[in-house]
Amino acid sequence: MTRTRAALATTSLLALAALSACSSEPTYDAEEIAAKVVAEQEKVTPDLEVADGTCEEDVPLEVDEVIGCTVSIAGVEAPYDVTVTSLEEERANYRIEPAKAVISVEAVKGALTAELEKQGVTGAEVDCGGDAIRVEDPGTTFTCTMSLGGRSREATITVQDLQGNIGYEF
Repeated sequence: MTRTRAALATTSLLALAALSACSSEPTYDAEEIAAKVVAEQEKVTPDLEVADGTCEEDVPLEVDEVIGCTVSIAGVEAPYDVTVTSLEEERANYRIEPAKAVISVEAVKGALTAELEKQGVTGAEVDCGGDAIRVEDPGTTFTCTMSLGGRSREATITVQDLQGNIGYEF
């Protein structure tokens, strides 16, 4: 089985959010955090449209608490986890990372094409479906069809981890 990195990198970011000055319990601004999640995803997919960031509201702001968020990447919903890493007097620090692997279909197609070319096969077309990305749990498999001269063969793609590393067999 060949392994390749065909996904968008997991991102970590120290994000700041204002804590409520008039409440004894710290709070956060879900819209502000959602905007930071969108910005992080835009860094790793500058060529794809990233929009519609939303985050849960009213999650207790405590260390190790996870705030669930989603973003739309090229029309596909992708979940994110925003984990509170520390609380300071006037700010909370967060780690932002995908909750599932975000796989670039173009990167998968490129990896398969490169492997075929290493084996002396040129001009093959690779079809992994119509979406620009796939959002999958580690361990998930999906197939891509490789075609050349009226003949086709399937490749099985296995998502290795949350960072989007994949393995493939054909």
